[in-house]
Amino acid sequence: GGAYLAYRDKECGVLAPGYLADIAILDRDILDADPEELLKVKVVATVLGGEFVHLTEDGPEVPAELRRNG
Repeated sequence: GGAYLAYRDKECGVLAPGYLADIAILDRDILDADPEELLKVKVVATVLGGEFVHLTEDGPEVPAELRRNG
């Protein structure tokens, strides 16, 4: 994967304790969405380095200690 190619596979590239997590949480499953609906997909939360840095009102409830501005 990308982490291996960037020589960062010891710190990221896996969703597991102790690894950095950069992910986007979407409002629907894009694998089940009709192709014409893909442009309507919204990002409801973004996690960078294990911290939530973006949350919408429709996003998941996140404990304050996991938010960047805690």
